[in-house]
Amino acid sequence: MSCPGAALIQTASLQARVPGIASIEANARQFLPAANKQWEARFPGIFRVTDGFLRTSELNKPGLGA
Repeated sequence: MSCPGAALIQTASLQARVPGIASIEANARQFLPAANKQWEARFPGIFRVTDGFLRTSELNKPGLGA
């Protein structure tokens, strides 16, 4: 739930690929913004959520998807 930075990328990438999972709780974006700063430009859809959705389509490479 409070996975910042690379941990959120890994969690979102995994959960986006598991059938039946429809949501991800990502509180670190609000509560630990400094931990996410280095990742925002690279994955804006994960760290700059404005419409309630994480854009996991950005996570399209092997491993962590990054």
